Amino acid sequence: MSDEEQPSSMVSTSLRPRSLNYIIYVATRACSALALSMLNLVVAWSLYDVSGNALYLGLAGLVVFTPSLLLILVVGMAADRFDRLRIVGFCYLGLAIASGALALLAFFNTLDPLPILGILVLVGIGRAFLNPTVKALLVNLVDRSDLPRAIALNSTLAKIAVVSGPIAGGLLYAISPAVALATASAIFLVSLVLSLTLRGRSTQKKVSTAIEPGDLLGGFVAIRNDPALLGTITLDLFVMFISGATALLPVYAKDILGTDSVGLGLLRASPAAGAFAMAAFLTWRPIKRHAGTTMLACVVGYGICILVFGLSTLFWLSAGALLLSGAFDMVSVNVRESLVQLRTPDQMRGRVTAVNSVFVGASNELGDFRAGSFAVMFGAVPAVIVGGAAALAIAGIWYKAFPTMRNIDRLE
Repeated sequence: MSDEEQPSSMVSTSLRPRSLNYIIYVATRACSALALSMLNLVVAWSLYDVSGNALYLGLAGLVVFTPSLLLILVVGMAADRFDRLRIVGFCYLGLAIASGALALLAFFNTLDPLPILGILVLVGIGRAFLNPTVKALLVNLVDRSDLPRAIALNSTLAKIAVVSGPIAGGLLYAISPAVALATASAIFLVSLVLSLTLRGRSTQKKVSTAIEPGDLLGGFVAIRNDPALLGTITLDLFVMFISGATALLPVYAKDILGTDSVGLGLLRASPAAGAFAMAAFLTWRPIKRHAGTTMLACVVGYGICILVFGLSTLFWLSAGALLLSGAFDMVSVNVRESLVQLRTPDQMRGRVTAVNSVFVGASNELGDFRAGSFAVMFGAVPAVIVGGAAALAIAGIWYKAFPTMRNIDRLE
């Protein structure tokens, strides 16, 4: 859990990027978001179409997340001590190779669950290094006073890609899974080429000093020592882990709503469309006061939307609930990412961002595993309804447990 005309005009009037680097950075991330969303759609539909078992949808999330957990200490330290741009380039290359391998399996009609899960391990490794490294670059490319607006703008353009990715993936899948996966691979290569054009300030020089045990754990220590940051990150972790319904969208599309891969693409694009609309709004009018209480109120709104989706048997109502859930979730994302960037020294930002990325991955991919497992045991609808109700309860618990987070006012 998740970034043209209107947001682009805001760059010149409201946002002052230090150089062309920022524009290229945004384009690079938008392309990778497009490719990842296409890849996720095709893999999810293929797994459920071939197996008819929701457990494989959960296992896919677990396989993608596990490398982030196992490599958490390594990826953050790498982002802080080595050339961040070089790491990003290798990650895009690896993702392109993995997508290409899936395309070959599809071309030879061997796109079965076990080979898919094996290749998803490579996707998970690439994402484990990519997420903290590419996020740690942002603060080097814009002025700190512009950072909340820059995060919203970046999310706006990325969400355009995430909205169009599932729709494009569904349409291309209807032609051929191999075509859809080959297209995703080609877009990852575009991200690679764009990343190679970034220059200058965004590059982290290699550090020659020895690595101390405290260096490896620095990200955890920094988050633990900041109650507002700890509360914000763990709120997202628990809410998305217990309430995420993305993994079950193929089940809802095929068995409850009676639609096809194109309909699944629309369902999968709906949360991103809502997030895009909210990110565009936050770019134009960022949160200025009462950020903590606003975030908690939006978590409540998110939980209600998940409940509506879980109970719905109408395609338009389901898509609308998912649309609003994405809008509410984007507020939490904006507050969390702003705090991570603003409250962390540059020399530790890679490690803090790595921990944050693992928590986000845990909430999304482990949430997928939770949803798939619950669906096998209790059914898809009860799995989603319990998640929505739990999100409401978590918002209340965090309101009481983290007063510092609740009282966050300005994102400065």
